[in-house]
Amino acid sequence: MTAEADAILIERFVATGDHEAFATIVKRYTDLVYAACRRVLGSQARAEEAAQETFLHLLRKADSVTGSLPAWLHMTATWKAIDAARKDSARRRREISYGTDRPMLETSRWEDISPLVDESLAELPQEVRGLLVEHFLKEKSQASLASEMGLSQPTVSRRISGGLEQLRVALRKRGVLVAAGVLSGLLAERTVEAAPVTLAQELGKMSMVAGAQSAGVAGTAVTVSGTAGAAAAVTAAVVAVKGKLMVAGLAAAITVGGVAGYKHLAGWDAPAPVVLGGDQIAATESGAVTEEQGLGKTVTAGADVPLVVSMGKLYVREAGYVGEDGWELVGPAVADRLVIPAGKELRLTVSPAEVRNLAGLDALAGENLHSLMLCNSGADDAAMRHVADLKSLQVLHVHGTYIGDVGAEYLRGLANLRVLHAGDTRIGNVGASYLAALPQLEWLDLSGTAVTDEAMVFVGRIGTLRELNLASTQVGSEGIAQLDGLVSLERLTLCRLPLDDRGLEHIGRHTGLKSICLCNTRITDAGLAHLAGLKSLRYLGLHGTGITDAAMAQLAPLTGLEELHLPSISDAGIAQLPTLPNLKVLQIDSDQVGRSGLEWIGTFEGLEVLVAGGSGVDDAGLAHVGRLTRLRTLVLGGTTVTGEGLASLRTLKDLVSFHLHGGRDIGRGLRYLGELPSLRTLTLDHLELGSEGLAGLREAPGLKELGVINCGLDSQSLQVLGSLRTLEKLIISDPLGDQTAEAVRRMVWLLSLAITSTNLTDGGLAAVAGLANLRSLTVNGTFTDEGLCHLPSMGGLESLNVQSPHLTPKGLETLQGMSGLKQLNFVGQPSAMAAGAASDLLPAPFFQIEAADGGELCLENYLGRLVVLHFWSADSGTGEAEVGILKQLHEQITGDARVAMISLHLGDDVTRPRDLAERYELAWPQAYVGPYSSMTSDYVVDRSCFVLVDPQGRLAARVDDPAELPAAILRTLGGFMSNAQTEH
Repeated sequence: MTAEADAILIERFVATGDHEAFATIVKRYTDLVYAACRRVLGSQARAEEAAQETFLHLLRKADSVTGSLPAWLHMTATWKAIDAARKDSARRRREISYGTDRPMLETSRWEDISPLVDESLAELPQEVRGLLVEHFLKEKSQASLASEMGLSQPTVSRRISGGLEQLRVALRKRGVLVAAGVLSGLLAERTVEAAPVTLAQELGKMSMVAGAQSAGVAGTAVTVSGTAGAAAAVTAAVVAVKGKLMVAGLAAAITVGGVAGYKHLAGWDAPAPVVLGGDQIAATESGAVTEEQGLGKTVTAGADVPLVVSMGKLYVREAGYVGEDGWELVGPAVADRLVIPAGKELRLTVSPAEVRNLAGLDALAGENLHSLMLCNSGADDAAMRHVADLKSLQVLHVHGTYIGDVGAEYLRGLANLRVLHAGDTRIGNVGASYLAALPQLEWLDLSGTAVTDEAMVFVGRIGTLRELNLASTQVGSEGIAQLDGLVSLERLTLCRLPLDDRGLEHIGRHTGLKSICLCNTRITDAGLAHLAGLKSLRYLGLHGTGITDAAMAQLAPLTGLEELHLPSISDAGIAQLPTLPNLKVLQIDSDQVGRSGLEWIGTFEGLEVLVAGGSGVDDAGLAHVGRLTRLRTLVLGGTTVTGEGLASLRTLKDLVSFHLHGGRDIGRGLRYLGELPSLRTLTLDHLELGSEGLAGLREAPGLKELGVINCGLDSQSLQVLGSLRTLEKLIISDPLGDQTAEAVRRMVWLLSLAITSTNLTDGGLAAVAGLANLRSLTVNGTFTDEGLCHLPSMGGLESLNVQSPHLTPKGLETLQGMSGLKQLNFVGQPSAMAAGAASDLLPAPFFQIEAADGGELCLENYLGRLVVLHFWSADSGTGEAEVGILKQLHEQITGDARVAMISLHLGDDVTRPRDLAERYELAWPQAYVGPYSSMTSDYVVDRSCFVLVDPQGRLAARVDDPAELPAAILRTLGGFMSNAQTEH
């Protein structure tokens, strides 16, 4: 709805007291007004009162509205709420706590800024406030705003960024520091809150009186002159009594028009209610909801048609269905409109925008709600109050929420709960103690929480547990000893724990175990003997441990193993592997595998997945792999195979995915891969294609994804790409650049494309811009801002990653106008990006990964410091050769609390970071991310480099030469400090 339409509604109401105009305004902006009041006041009841006073003020002062109506209403609502709050001594104490004596709070949590964001908005200039309200609170797109304002999208984008910066300054004055990118995301996700039904009813009465009074005025030929117009006659009939709007002479004032106005508001132009089983709800003329013959129970809160507020997405399936699938989406879940037929069970999935509406769950108490999914929804302890009465609940996912010990206490009465995913929450030992009261709990995930050995005393009492995940906690061997009584335990995940061989002794007593993950623990060869009695074991994860070749023979009793993940062992260890007749998946995190090791692996005829590598993997070794005719996935790293050696793989008729790293004259053997009928994904990585190039792939009719990374492509090979018409995803890293782009421009069927080349220029971008079907594009080259001007024409793009040393904030402005983008990563000229305005820097992609020492690395934990992300790979000439330079650099920054450094390994060997850290005694965090992880994609890196993330969590610069790094750090810190100084 345009600003002009708002102005017309105001004009109609001011001139004639038009109740329909007023009802439309109220309907349109009740959520906005209520949400602002709720954030300031906290209390729902007091927020309702302030919202009513806001619209009463509109009744009286409609003629004073200028500019943006939502901005006017937001400011009025904010000051009404502030006036109410100032009467509260608790609020006065809170204001003091946010004063100048309070330490600056750096945050990325909505809960910290919510009480202050509306006050901060209210003090901004009218034009700035109006733009932010329209964009974030009314959820208007930049394209829509640009059209209404008669401006270009980049201009609107720049003004929004500037407004966000002013809002950050206002928040900073109140003691809260939040990064611009974080603030934008929080406003977009959390500022809209549906108003409660009771408020809609009260405002409906106000709308009804507006209609009645205007009708009365017209019927008696009363003429009201002056600026207030007929609105003055309307407001005379409305008085406030104890915060509730009462109607003077209501019985005499009701007219047909007035009732229509009330229903129009209260019904909220609601969509058809959600009905399970395809039947319909019948609504009476008065708005009451009734039950049709043969339907299940209708849940309704009152006689009047309620405000439609969705709690989430509702799914349904047959009751008694075994497993976690079988669900069919029905639609939005509206608490007062649910018809629940017999014989069905429900699942509710809640988003961050809907989590505040969980009060409606009370209507489902006693109903057959099987599963509640609150993952990453922002739910907190208060939300759990509404879960406490869901006695039928069997599955609850609260992973990644703010739920702590208080929230866990609300769960103790859920007698039917079988599955609880509570990883990465704030639950600690006290919260874990409440879970012991759950009599049916079978699956418990506490990974990433604060639980310790103390909590295991209580977990050990949950005798029904079948699966337990304690990864990334502080539970050690003493805690594991407390679990001896869990006789039904089948799956145990203990990654990244301070666990040693003493813990393995207790684990060995759980003879019913089917799966154990012990990666990155402190176990040794001696402890592995304790697992000999686990005859039912199907999965064993030992990667990242100190287990050696000598321990492989101890796996002999585990004849039921189907999946085995081993640490860095050699052929000598592989030779000690016992015959495991049921083995289907074998992953060896090592670069020491050779011909003799593959010969023994070739006897495991049931293998479906093999991951191994080493320079000893040659053509003779590949012949042994060819015996594994059931293989579906094959990953071979650092090999010395040749193209002719690939002929041995022609027997792998079921092979779906093949990743080959290393080799010579591979192009000669690609024709053999083209004969594989099931092959869908092929990655050729750091190898020599030879004279035949990619020609052999013309015979690969089913290929969907192809990666060619530093393989010496030539123009002849590029011509082959145009014949691969089944291809959907293409990744190419080579020096040809623009030639690659020209060859690819004819592949209009592609959905995803990534090109990395120092010779990819503006002309190359112009070539790929014609690929209309692309959904994802990654380009890394030497193009300029001018080249980026070709990309906005790609209307279907959802993900865009661009990187070039010649890009500036001007290029970023060009891309920000692409309204269809869901993800944009931009890395440009270090000096230009560091010197740019705060609004020109993009937020760095979030990451939360496992460190080489078993700990956790999370970007949020470094907010307030400049972070040097060192991406490295031995394959691209970095790593051990630069250790001396890096250690010297780390010594320089060690004394500076403003700077931190993290090294991230891009290679195939997951053990290399830990080995390097131990060998050279590296004092800064190390981690493995691999060449194809989401983090590699998010940061648009495929070779060694440094990425600087400034103290506000924004991408500041990329540096390829270590010698330039100190200067880049100083520039970035200087830019940040100068930006920060302008905020005072």
